[in-house]
Amino acid sequence: MSISLTILNYLLPLALFIFISIKIIPLINKISNSLNAPIKKISKTAIILSSASKTSALELPGFTGFYAKLINKLLGHPAKVIISAILILICVQFLYSRIGSGVEFFPEVEPDLSKIVIYARGNLSVDEKNDYVTRVENIILDIQKSNNEFKNIYSISGNVSEQSEDSEDFIGSVSLEYVDLEKRRPSKIILKEIMKKTKSINGIKVETREQEAGPPRGKPINIKLTSSDKNLLFLEASRLKKLMDNYPGLVNVESNLPAPGIEWEIKVHRKQASKFGANISSIGNVIKLSTNGIKLGEYRPDDTSESIPLYLRYPQ
Repeated sequence: MSISLTILNYLLPLALFIFISIKIIPLINKISNSLNAPIKKISKTAIILSSASKTSALELPGFTGFYAKLINKLLGHPAKVIISAILILICVQFLYSRIGSGVEFFPEVEPDLSKIVIYARGNLSVDEKNDYVTRVENIILDIQKSNNEFKNIYSISGNVSEQSEDSEDFIGSVSLEYVDLEKRRPSKIILKEIMKKTKSINGIKVETREQEAGPPRGKPINIKLTSSDKNLLFLEASRLKKLMDNYPGLVNVESNLPAPGIEWEIKVHRKQASKFGANISSIGNVIKLSTNGIKLGEYRPDDTSESIPLYLRYPQ
């Protein structure tokens, strides 16, 4: 068996060399000779355009003759040619601005990242905010188990400051990184499913954000109201917010109106308070312990550059 393989290893290159020498090389030479062979018949146009010919190019037939006659006439009117070229350039730009589809510098493309933003009204604790965000995250994880459409899922909750969100009701967000487009559904369909399933969670408002191409633009509609009358400003802003919430086609409507809350008004009997050594400051601190809490200080964790405030308040 080994002897036959050795003979085959010697004979195979020899047979290949003989085949190339007999068939391939003669074919290549034949093709090369045919390409380098002199042209037997020269066209009339080539003869007239040659340097040895005294015939004018204007006498040529066909397209070449038409082109030569056109150039000959245009060379006699240089000013008209320049003016006509400028007018054509202006007309093309004008017609494109009127009839064309326009120019889009940052076209809408399928995003690689999306964000689920969660809002909730009220004086919620850190645990309550985390509970709401966790429920939204669990819905997204269920979608991930069934479809496997996300590469990374990252959530934040609690007393966080988000520079891209102006609302006071912001309690957390869930950032999503998609897998390749060939392995998932379009982003709008995925976000629509998430929005539909999160409607079952009462007490929160959920919005979606998609990655935008180009510089950050924010929401397409921004309305700013100003007035010296604060009561009128609050009334008109609330009315506009209600109108936009019910307007068809508008989604993710957001406002920076102050969140509704309870205003505390306490009347202190100064004489009675002085008997017990109490003052306005100590009474105010007791009230703070029942509401938002007293700020004790701040600390900065190792994994962030922002300080986290510490508050003390009575348990519920």
